[in-house]
Amino acid sequence: MLIQQELGKLSLSINVATPQQVTSPPQPNPVSDSPTEVAN
Repeated sequence: MLIQQELGKLSLSINVATPQQVTSPPQPNPVSDSPTEVAN
């Protein structure tokens, strides 16, 4: 049952995270990937 709960939380987090990224992926993605390149 613990595994089912964890899977449920993961699926919920993925479902919640997907719409946010789809809503405005250009900003979050480059900002997250840029820091490493910018630091170099």
